[in-house]
Amino acid sequence: MGNRSDTHTSGTLLLVGAEPALAAELTRSGFRVQCAVDVPAALALVGWVRPDLVLADPHPQGITLLKRLMGIPVIFLSDRAEPADRIAGLAAGAADYLPRSCELAELDARIRAVLRRTRRIERRLIVGDLELDAEAHEVRRGGRPISLSPTEFNLLRYFMTNPEQVLSRQQILRQVWQLDAEGEAGVLESYVSYLRRKLDGDGPRLLHTVRGIGYALKVPVG
Repeated sequence: MGNRSDTHTSGTLLLVGAEPALAAELTRSGFRVQCAVDVPAALALVGWVRPDLVLADPHPQGITLLKRLMGIPVIFLSDRAEPADRIAGLAAGAADYLPRSCELAELDARIRAVLRRTRRIERRLIVGDLELDAEAHEVRRGGRPISLSPTEFNLLRYFMTNPEQVLSRQQILRQVWQLDAEGEAGVLESYVSYLRRKLDGDGPRLLHTVRGIGYALKVPVG
């Protein structure tokens, strides 16, 4: 359950809510589907499932879920199909907003469109003079190639997916190592130290410690 989608599936989806029929249909469409009964269960599960996309109702806690899921696209499915509801959902950051009554073919097409868009964005990340190519597994700063271990690479990619944001230690441990224990913070501190040594050799610091919370990747000013 800790791996992303494999070559035999179109992607891993996390479906929030008791919807076994929809889960079965999406599985037949080629997706790997994991289910959570509600938003708290989804938040507990997401670090282990590592979904490519989440399907959820925006009410009553869908917006809260959206704000907690760092870097994972969310499509809202709702019985509230008025334009104002759709606008509110999209303004909150949803990747798409569909009426629950929509045809499966349309939902399938919308999911695939979001996944294609997300994967294109994720392939190459740029923050300041730092560049990461996920497909080629290459990192450069100011044009200088930087050699990273697989774990260092995954950690940096998570920071670069969420630039200028303060990420808690628990968030990072959950997303990169699939760990929930604060007692593992020493592992994170070691890898942040490794990254700093490799990234900051020719320029100002990019990874900043936010005391009592975690870390943030910030573009140097000036």
